[in-house]
Amino acid sequence: MKMNMLHTGILSLAASVLMLSACTASNNTENNASAPADSLATVTPVPAGDIAYFNLDEVVSGYDRASDLMSEFENEANKEISNLERKGKQIQSDYQKLVENSQKGLILQSSAEKQAQDIQARQEKFNQEYAKKQDELAQKQQVINNNVMNDIAEFLKTYNETRGFRLILTNQTGLLSIPVALADPGMNITQDIIDGLNQAYAASK
Repeated sequence: MKMNMLHTGILSLAASVLMLSACTASNNTENNASAPADSLATVTPVPAGDIAYFNLDEVVSGYDRASDLMSEFENEANKEISNLERKGKQIQSDYQKLVENSQKGLILQSSAEKQAQDIQARQEKFNQEYAKKQDELAQKQQVINNNVMNDIAEFLKTYNETRGFRLILTNQTGLLSIPVALADPGMNITQDIIDGLNQAYAASK
């Protein structure tokens, strides 16, 4: 089963606006262990101004930690789903064999009924197990989403300590990006964020 990509579940963030006032920058220094200020040393600065924006899709796609987390998740999910699919196919195979043996008169009717009941019980248990596993995987994927979004939010606090933007917006790729439909390319800090996040992630390994 192909799982949704990392962008699933983060649309709410795309519609949000991150208000980052330069006057509060000094109070945020102690809360940014995941994105140390010195990791910004090689980030190419965007000219300071009141407003900047970044593309969330591009940041998530370019963030190495997001890729690593999603790769690990997909490997685990594929294994889990493959195991369940094998169980499901075995139940189907056993049922088909029972039908054939019953039609050929190779087993007693009473035995066929008992085996059918057993297979039905296995099928019901399998359905429950499958639904539970899907829920567990969805929860794990949401945790990954939350971690990536938290990394971005925390990084922006550190980033803005030296940039001093009063407002940072985020949008997502589409026919008409929302909320930033049109803006001066010089206000786009997407690459700054990708570079800074990856520097911090590399330093944390």
